[in-house]
Amino acid sequence: MQALHLITIGKLKGNFHYLQPGIDDYIKRLKPWLPVSIIEIPDEPITATRSREQVLAKETARLLSYVNKAPYVVSLSENGEQYGSERFSAEWFRRINGTNPPNGGISTPGSGPMIVIVGGPLGLSEEILQRSDWVISLSAMTFPHPLVRLVFLEQLYRAYKIHRNEPYHK
Repeated sequence: MQALHLITIGKLKGNFHYLQPGIDDYIKRLKPWLPVSIIEIPDEPITATRSREQVLAKETARLLSYVNKAPYVVSLSENGEQYGSERFSAEWFRRINGTNPPNGGISTPGSGPMIVIVGGPLGLSEEILQRSDWVISLSAMTFPHPLVRLVFLEQLYRAYKIHRNEPYHK
């Protein structure tokens, strides 16, 4: 069974702890089909003396150790392709099942967990985006990065329910 690592820049902190029960619920719901774990990569402090490029370079270096080992990399970016729920479900399964996918899909599902990357406040570097097999956007709107975890997991669960023709969607 394929597994997924949701890799996030930064921890769920401060006023966003209220999201944790929802995140845990969707991880539990997905477990029969797709075991999901969250890996939190330390975020780089943004200061007046450090450029955007310097901050992203540090975060990119931390992400590359995961990107280089993953059989398939999905990045969430405001500049990615947007999907409705049904189209996202179809595209997700087309890609993970290797049915004529762009970028080859997951050629060896047993070769390690696929990863989905959620950037920090500055987003993701061009290097990470270029090394990604699929770049998607959850919305044209901007969300706090901690909220993206919950929204993505809910949409992923919805994709599985749509694919399985089970009630939940609509």
